[in-house]
Amino acid sequence: DFRFHLTNYLVARVKKIPYDEDSIANEEDLNAIEIVGDRIYEHKTLRIFYGTYDMHRETEVIKPTDSSDIMVLSGDSSQRMREKAPFWYARVIAIYSAIVRWHDCPPSRIEFLRVRWFANEENYNFGDKIMRQERVGFVSEAEDLLCFGFVDPALVVRRAHIIPAFNFRTSDTILGPSILARVNP
Repeated sequence: DFRFHLTNYLVARVKKIPYDEDSIANEEDLNAIEIVGDRIYEHKTLRIFYGTYDMHRETEVIKPTDSSDIMVLSGDSSQRMREKAPFWYARVIAIYSAIVRWHDCPPSRIEFLRVRWFANEENYNFGDKIMRQERVGFVSEAEDLLCFGFVDPALVVRRAHIIPAFNFRTSDTILGPSILARVNP
């Protein structure tokens, strides 16, 4: 349910705690979140500023209609997994902002991304020692109900360039039909 997951995400943001899609805020906190005017604003672009290796500042533009794959630091609890795969990848579906009020705190503007997560392919070895890059694919809705999620734009490290592996063919079993689906031209 979009609204439930959004409210859960907003509770974590206003409490300034790390958001974990598996944990659920308590009922009191969920009921205390108010999206002012019941309005969520959709944006067409997101600018990511980053520092280059030669200490210059560069910008990348992310649009949900194209070039919308991103990378964020891994949230894995296992040190071994963070060392092996230090990043998580996602496709940006939408860029939003909302004015949010929580309990008696003054309203604040919160920006967030709606994403579809990628996952590393199981039983595929990669890394510096064997000189192979990660192989990722969309998380299957059947395997994980949290294949969609929310990300704070401040956590985006860079735009990711994910190259399709056409030799593996396409699949329509990962995600069922949707009125929200978009076909890239």
